[in-house]
Amino acid sequence: MNDYDLAVVGGGPAGLSAGIYAGRRTLKTAIFETALPGGSMNWTTNIDNYPGFTHSTGMEIAAKMKEHAEAAGAEIINEEVMEIAKKEGGGFVLKTAAGSEYFAKAIILATGAEHRKLGAKGEDAFKGKGVSYCATCDAPLFRGKKVAVVGGGNTAITDALVLADLAAKVYIIHRKDVVRAEGVLVKRLDAAKNVEKIYNSVVLEIAGDKFVKQIKIIDTATKQQTALDVDGVFIAVGTAPASALAASVGAEVDDAGHIKTDARKATTCAGVFAAGDVTGGPLQQVVTAAADGAIAAVSAHDYVKKAGQ
Repeated sequence: MNDYDLAVVGGGPAGLSAGIYAGRRTLKTAIFETALPGGSMNWTTNIDNYPGFTHSTGMEIAAKMKEHAEAAGAEIINEEVMEIAKKEGGGFVLKTAAGSEYFAKAIILATGAEHRKLGAKGEDAFKGKGVSYCATCDAPLFRGKKVAVVGGGNTAITDALVLADLAAKVYIIHRKDVVRAEGVLVKRLDAAKNVEKIYNSVVLEIAGDKFVKQIKIIDTATKQQTALDVDGVFIAVGTAPASALAASVGAEVDDAGHIKTDARKATTCAGVFAAGDVTGGPLQQVVTAAADGAIAAVSAHDYVKKAGQ
């Protein structure tokens, strides 16, 4: 079994930031990440609000964070952690999908959040066949076609703008009468001539044959139903915290599934800390996730050193 002072589960901005701070404090640190280090940053086309980067892609910032974490001494392990168990005498055993086991004196859960489903009829049936949760990944497949974006936050509006540069027509469908995205994004959306806004509306069904051909929507005020011919549906209705591992160590979560932490990012399980989107908070951004990771790493360092005395 490989032994570490600290195991960080999740390699997004919170996890990589934790790796940097833990490594600088000479903790032997492993970061577990099954996808590309950087997490969902890798699928973000433009990041214009991370200090020091006036304009950059998420992939560029992710690569720099990964390089920094490794330079600080953190080891990135491309295995999925399936279970975390407390070890008699202290510390934790992490079991991965590859059948490996690792020991760590402390844990940071930086598992982020998963795409929330729309819940419309046909959504699951057409996933990967016209239904997508990542415009950055799949937008090029819809060049010259008609698509719909469902949602009204920053992600939805950013997705619509990415698609507007490629698709012939973009419908943006939102259940409220106004979007809640940042003003600068809304201004860009208003300037896009091939985008049609459909507010106060909900998608009832996604239909087609082998691939998406149509969506059926309902106006929440008039109850009038309409069918729109589209080739793709991009769903951006928020995220749900990936907090299942918290249960395996007895760390409490709130009603929304976010892991509960104190100001030092400690959970209700001694030795387990949490950082980033999985903890919720009023602002879920790269900058806040990175700050969370730094705090969690310093707290984990203090815990490990105290436990070793």
